[in-house]
Amino acid sequence: MAFVLIYNSILQVLAAFVIFLLGYLAFFVLLIATLLIATGLYEGVKWIRAYTMSSSSTVSSILYFSRLLAAFGK
Repeated sequence: MAFVLIYNSILQVLAAFVIFLLGYLAFFVLLIATLLIATGLYEGVKWIRAYTMSSSSTVSSILYFSRLLAAFGK
């Protein structure tokens, strides 16, 4: 009976260690996924802002030159 109790306690320690490792691995994967999502959002917003700023400056420059040409054309 003592052998069964010792064997059972060894299994409990081993199971606790495996659960700890799996939890640590899951936490690490969660951190990496969060980092990838945050980086993707940051880069996406940066790209969208650059695109809108460039298209906005293109539209405003076209409007400016069309007004300039209209003023000199009169």
